[in-house]
Amino acid sequence: MTGFSQSALLQALGWATLNSFWQVGILWCLFALARRFRPLGPGIQYRAAVGSLALAFAGFAGSLYLFYTGTLKVSAPFNLGRLSDTAWFSATLTAASLAYIVVLFIPVSRLLHNWRLLHHLRRSQLAKAPVQYRLFVQRVGAHLGLRKPAKVYLSALVQSPLTIGYFKPLILLPVASFNQLSTQQAEAILLHELAHIRRFDFLVNIGISIVHTLLYFNPFVRLFVRVAEDGREGCCDKMVLQFGYDRLAYASALLHLEKLSAPLPQLALAATGKSQLLNRIEAIVGQPAKLPRLKFTHFAGLLASALCLLALHSLLVIKQQSRAEKGSSMLDGFANPFGLAHQDEEMLAPDAPLKPFKKQNNQKTIALNSPPPEPIFLDPELQPMAPPPPPIVQVVNTEAPMDQLAAQEKEQVNEAVMTTQKALATLEWEKMEAQMADALNEQEKAEAHQQYQEQLAAINWKQMADNLASRYHQTNWDEINQYLGNARQQMRLDSLMNSLQMALNQLNRERNQHGNPVLPDYSVRQIANLQEHIQQSLDSLQEVRIRPVVKF
Repeated sequence: MTGFSQSALLQALGWATLNSFWQVGILWCLFALARRFRPLGPGIQYRAAVGSLALAFAGFAGSLYLFYTGTLKVSAPFNLGRLSDTAWFSATLTAASLAYIVVLFIPVSRLLHNWRLLHHLRRSQLAKAPVQYRLFVQRVGAHLGLRKPAKVYLSALVQSPLTIGYFKPLILLPVASFNQLSTQQAEAILLHELAHIRRFDFLVNIGISIVHTLLYFNPFVRLFVRVAEDGREGCCDKMVLQFGYDRLAYASALLHLEKLSAPLPQLALAATGKSQLLNRIEAIVGQPAKLPRLKFTHFAGLLASALCLLALHSLLVIKQQSRAEKGSSMLDGFANPFGLAHQDEEMLAPDAPLKPFKKQNNQKTIALNSPPPEPIFLDPELQPMAPPPPPIVQVVNTEAPMDQLAAQEKEQVNEAVMTTQKALATLEWEKMEAQMADALNEQEKAEAHQQYQEQLAAINWKQMADNLASRYHQTNWDEINQYLGNARQQMRLDSLMNSLQMALNQLNRERNQHGNPVLPDYSVRQIANLQEHIQQSLDSLQEVRIRPVVKF
């Protein structure tokens, strides 16, 4: 069960769903603030909503990929620390992922049902529309530059005009309600449907439906879908009015169709819709748009998501601090030279489970077979006691671990320990000195360095070599040699830089004291050239030098 709860895919899916709330929530807050302080036209709102939905899907898919591949270890924008060390949190993420997958079948089935319904509407109970409507669609479609001519049919299965398809666009008109409209009103409704085809709304609506299906759990996605639908209808209404149709007649036609309309498939595009119909009619008749008022409900979802993440972060930070208080001192890790090779991996992947080395047992156990004593029964009703176990004699293998290795292996162990000792004495101290450069003065640094040397001297290096020898065959020597080789290269660079710096300082002192060439055969210009050459060598070494190479 633990392995299943720590599945990489389920954990990544849980993080992706969790991050989706604040990602889309931030986009919604920015959109709500922009719409509050400046009236946005239907075109701007539509493009902003579609772009936000595209970013929402990209953020969800990107988070899923990055967490699955291990590129990200924590969730933004909060650094939640070592969360996967907490078993209950991993189980919670797994449960959330499973719940997401199970509930996902509902919107997916609804989407597939709507798709099948559209195919059924294209082929069932259709009748040819009147000639004047077909001629109008053909003429206006050519004027709008439609690549494929749209076809118009009367359908007994729909109660509101709708458009299906783009490559083979089809406009379906309700038989009952459409005959009650005037010619001008009918042409305005047909123009509205042609505007959907001209704007590629059917293709965009398919993408919106897919995003809405995958991110069904996110309330901000539903808000953006509603804004996209309202903006889309507003753009088509605006195009109808640009052709000079009467505003009141068009608004009354929409209201009449709305009274007789029924729920439509999700992928279809209709001229009417109960959502925000009042705002559409107000925009059609020319009433100035009102700035939406900011309500607490607009930001309640984002606030709740932020509070949940903050509470989770605080709880896990407290647990992490309690674990940190039980940690060891700075020099505790020096007793194990394997820390040179494995500390980077632990820092980059703290969630990886540790695989401790199996300690070799050099003890031999010999069992002496002796006949069990005859049972003595004091009372015939008492049960006989079990015979005592045979005595065990332990023979300890006193052979030292180093003596069990070959000559080349001994040399490798000794070299690793010696390089570790030198690296701790030089590289690690330089790192510590750089960290406390501004916190301590020179005297305090000298005292700290003395204490550091004393602690290094107290380390039992022979015991370290024996420990390394006893685990020789369980050690990844490729990584050990790589890190120790980098350490030796680092120390050689430091030694060379110190030598060049001392030579440069000596030349500067001699030149400042005498003002004349130090060597009789050299001129002042030659000494200056020598100083410049040494300085260039120092600069080049500083560029090559990578600090720190080894992390302890």
